Amino acid sequence: KKQQNHNKRPIDTVPPSYQQLIHLFHTHTHSPIHYTHTQYSTAKMGDVTNQSSFNNNNNTNNQQNSVRLCKHPNHSEFACLIHALKGFARGFALGYGIRGAIALITALVIKRLYRNPKKLIQSSILHPDVIRFGLFLGTYTGTLKGVNCLLRYLRKREDGWNAIIAGSVAGLSMYFSKSNEIALYLFARALESIFNALHKRGIVPSFKHGDSVLFAVCTSIMFYAFAWEPEALRPSYRKFITNASGGRDYDREKFAPLLAAAKAERDEARRRRTGK
Repeated sequence: KKQQNHNKRPIDTVPPSYQQLIHLFHTHTHSPIHYTHTQYSTAKMGDVTNQSSFNNNNNTNNQQNSVRLCKHPNHSEFACLIHALKGFARGFALGYGIRGAIALITALVIKRLYRNPKKLIQSSILHPDVIRFGLFLGTYTGTLKGVNCLLRYLRKREDGWNAIIAGSVAGLSMYFSKSNEIALYLFARALESIFNALHKRGIVPSFKHGDSVLFAVCTSIMFYAFAWEPEALRPSYRKFITNASGGRDYDREKFAPLLAAAKAERDEARRRRTGK
């Protein structure tokens, strides 16, 4: 059983829905997510040979081996640069196309701007948010691929540290299109991947109906915040809960004395902890 778990690729710990998204951005690439376990192990075994050649001052072989780790179709000295630029172009086209199409349909159907072509174009395909979203996905994909290639060349090996560093640098691309929704989505997927990785290694157990228990815990937290600290909830989600509960907001005036008492109790407990 341990041997079977060991033979799993690193991608197996990533949620299936996010695997599809990753593969969408990595089409026609030869990054580690496309390796079988045998190929991945061979690449790691090749690191020893690469390091040995480096110690023997065989710089020519080192450069050839570093290119071999990348395995791009084009084996020229600019293969990695071309690979990164293609990733940027693909990501930008995908992000700009999707966001632009949504903005264009919204402008035509909902805002009915078809009578004003200039305003239609400015509010859809030339809108700053559309361009920034394209830059976000393009920079994310291109940076991820470029940094991965650079680390293979510098470190002469392929391992998890390359992915961690490349992912961290690529994450800075959110500067172009800041989105709490995307950040929270990736945060949830990251937690799920961490749990799957720990479970694969036998560090944490998995039990039946765990998803139902997790949902119950999260729901209890959300409804506590809705009832006692609604300002802690996002307005859109507070509105969703209000509509789902019958279209009536929580009667805070009715429970004002209880809310005041609870707040006073929290303040007193905070003063005891801090000594102020």
